[in-house]
Amino acid sequence: FTPRRDNVLFLSSKRQDPLFAKLEQNVKPTLDHLLQVFSSLKVSKDELLTGKVWDDKQKAQWGEKLAEMKSLGIEYHPDWAAKAK
Repeated sequence: FTPRRDNVLFLSSKRQDPLFAKLEQNVKPTLDHLLQVFSSLKVSKDELLTGKVWDDKQKAQWGEKLAEMKSLGIEYHPDWAAKAK
């Protein structure tokens, strides 16, 4: 006879595996730098996430930062932006 035990499950809102922790550690300085650049251009994080930033022609002229964004996997897809509206 074995006594019955309650099942316990611990969940985290953040990934805990070491590989993801290393990736986050390597990417965080670059992302922080990009967010500073965007805030100096008066572009909010919400505008970046929704794609609204591409609607404003002045904010869309970022020049050299576009290559840095692409290296991080941030790209503009007009069809995705249209679906978000």
